Amino acid sequence: MERSEPSPEGVAIIAMSGRFPQAATLEQFWDNLRRGVEA
Repeated sequence: MERSEPSPEGVAIIAMSGRFPQAATLEQFWDNLRRGVEA
């Protein structure tokens, strides 16, 4: 692996994706965590 100098240009993250156990959405996943659901 080669190291390079950091680029002066910015980076924009425009989307994210994920798969969450026993949850169809990220909101359901966080709700499961709050309720202590085991997945």
